[in-house]
Amino acid sequence: ISSLSTDAKTARISNAFFTFLQLKEAAGIERAILTGTFSRNRFAPGMHDKLLTLKGLEGASAALFSSFSPSALKAAFEEIQSGSDAALVNRWRARALEQAGQGGFGIDAKAWYDVSTRRIDQFQSLEERLEQELLSTVAEALENARNASWLYGLGAVFLLGAVLALI
Repeated sequence: ISSLSTDAKTARISNAFFTFLQLKEAAGIERAILTGTFSRNRFAPGMHDKLLTLKGLEGASAALFSSFSPSALKAAFEEIQSGSDAALVNRWRARALEQAGQGGFGIDAKAWYDVSTRRIDQFQSLEERLEQELLSTVAEALENARNASWLYGLGAVFLLGAVLALI
């Protein structure tokens, strides 16, 4: 939508929506990787690098989302990110990354899964708000385009009538 839209507001909210979906998807993959990692008490081959990539993607997506999103949705995202579930996710992720070489994380896989799921559920609620914002923004842009086309059409008819009157 953002690449097709000439309306700045529509482009911004669609970019916010897209980057938020990327962030949420990365959080889901991170949940799966660390659930397996914590249950084995060590990283499976390739999973540490995958986690680092996801962490980077989440950070970039969060920054882009914050730059594109309306202030109310940005504030809702910041509230999620500063909440207790996000704090625990960040702390446990950091421990996994710090102890990647030796394992022995001391984190219950089910507890990780549960707290990570709560954070993703909060993301889902924000996604629904974003979706409504995008739909209403697109509807508003469509209505504005319809109104403009009527005005242009009436102007063309008036101009045609004036030209014909001169002939």
